[in-house]
Amino acid sequence: MSTLKDILTALQAAVRAGEAVGDLIADHSGDPFARILLQQTRLATARHRESRDMLRAAIIASKKKQNSLPQPLDNPPI
Repeated sequence: MSTLKDILTALQAAVRAGEAVGDLIADHSGDPFARILLQQTRLATARHRESRDMLRAAIIASKKKQNSLPQPLDNPPI
């Protein structure tokens, strides 16, 4: 089973791959099909970037929430 960090890593890789593919497609910007493909690639990359940022924020928020929870009395902090 994937953890949230695994998913975050995959999203980060998807963003990097989308940016690289966009750069390759941009080299063929004179081709009408390439322009459409570039637009779609940029949209997909933006969605991956947004998902990555939201997941990163959720992970940070959950860590902060865990750190703010009181310690149980039978297990005092060291």
